[in-house]
Amino acid sequence: MKIVAVTSCPTGIAHTYMAAEALENAGSQMDVEIYVETQGSAGISAIDDAIIATADAAIFAADIGVRGRDRFEHLSIYEVGVKVAINQPFEVINEAIERAKTRVEKQTEILEESDRQSHLSEKSANRASATTSIRQCLMTGMSYAIPAIAVGGACDP
Repeated sequence: MKIVAVTSCPTGIAHTYMAAEALENAGSQMDVEIYVETQGSAGISAIDDAIIATADAAIFAADIGVRGRDRFEHLSIYEVGVKVAINQPFEVINEAIERAKTRVEKQTEILEESDRQSHLSEKSANRASATTSIRQCLMTGMSYAIPAIAVGGACDP
């Protein structure tokens, strides 16, 4: 499991970096790859986009808005305050993992349902095309028969 995290607090000094350190230490103990981006008073230590692209989940431990949030849109995002990340980093990481798993399961269910609907649509289309084909044959036969019936009716004394 690979998790990316962003930490930031209003002053961007102590809590930003304490939360980052707590998440990194907990991730290390849990054998979870975790990469933390701090958005503090010293600037932003941005996570490489390639790492974000291959991550499974994101944690936003922030008391202010996360800058560059759109980079994480494709991920399951778990948001908490910085103090929660400092005091309960294991719980925060576990919750992020659970949310990521739930999201993957839901996406799988959606894809399976989509496949099922597609299969049913194909069956309906095949049935409709068979019915349409029979109807077209009958109508073609009728169009040949109508002139003969009309001539026969006109010639009847």
